[in-house]
Amino acid sequence: MENKVLSNLFGILGTIIWSIQLIPQIHLNYKMKSTKGVSPLCFSSWYLCGVVLATYLVFMKSPPALVIQISCFSVFCLVIIFQYLFYEKSYKITKLLFVIGLVTLLSFLISIGIYMIMKSYKSREIVIEIVCTVISASLMAIGFFPQMFVIYKSKSTVGLSKIFVFMDFLGGVFSIMSLAFHIPFDWMAFSTYVIVPIFQSFLMGMIFYYDPKRAKNSFVRIKESETDFEQHPNCSEELSAFIPANPTTTTTTTTTSNNDPLSMKQSAHLVKETQVITSSTLLSPGLASTTPVLQVQPVQSPQEFDHISPESISQSTDSLMKQSAVLNQSTSILLTIPQPTTNGVHGYPVS
Repeated sequence: MENKVLSNLFGILGTIIWSIQLIPQIHLNYKMKSTKGVSPLCFSSWYLCGVVLATYLVFMKSPPALVIQISCFSVFCLVIIFQYLFYEKSYKITKLLFVIGLVTLLSFLISIGIYMIMKSYKSREIVIEIVCTVISASLMAIGFFPQMFVIYKSKSTVGLSKIFVFMDFLGGVFSIMSLAFHIPFDWMAFSTYVIVPIFQSFLMGMIFYYDPKRAKNSFVRIKESETDFEQHPNCSEELSAFIPANPTTTTTTTTTSNNDPLSMKQSAHLVKETQVITSSTLLSPGLASTTPVLQVQPVQSPQEFDHISPESISQSTDSLMKQSAVLNQSTSILLTIPQPTTNGVHGYPVS
């Protein structure tokens, strides 16, 4: 059913959307300062498609809106390619400007060459239309495969603008609907337009598949880590090894452990050092009778040791001091002991 109003309305909507569809992707690249997740081969193929299709529309004297739309599409594809060179390849501004000028010149020459070929075969207009349609549709379709491969390889759609994908899909749908309300039906244009919604449907399916799955896997990994942490039997013990002990608690524990009778008996014997002995003093004669080394304090427990006489304690002490002196003198002879320094600091015997 022919309806020129609806045909023009959907045609205008499709043209507007396809003219600005790549702006969200350009903005996302600029915001991220990166083109990761975007295939440069995809936009290079689309750029060549735009060059061929724009030249064909100019040759066929198509409405200016269509020429403007495909020209904007080609320019925006080129901008994304330049963003890739700048962000990923780290091209300097001067080198990037040189590449921009070179690509623009080559594109202009290619367009002139295609236009001259079409003009030379002007009598075979149907052949020109078929060839240009096949080339442009093939380049458009080929461009989707590198982008889908990037998504499949990274298992993510980060870096790809979802707004761009949805706008491109709508642009194709509106363009096809504009053809549906026009008689005769343009099968050549339809074969070019229909490629976009089909392949963009695949991209939207990959977006809905990989993004929720990735978020779900991340959530599952976090929950598993929390569960393992809570259920680990030695978790608290392993953490306590890195926590410094409380001094108050340690002191209390030590004091409590020393309250048993055996420890109290052992701590009753207090041995103190009464004099620092130098090595020269140890080597002097008469050390055993004149120089005490250790003094043993008697046990202050009359109930347990009343049967011991003071004379036996004195004899035991003298014997202990003599043995200590002999041991210290023998040790000093066997080992080299430094002499005292001039500033009066004493040397300590080897224990």
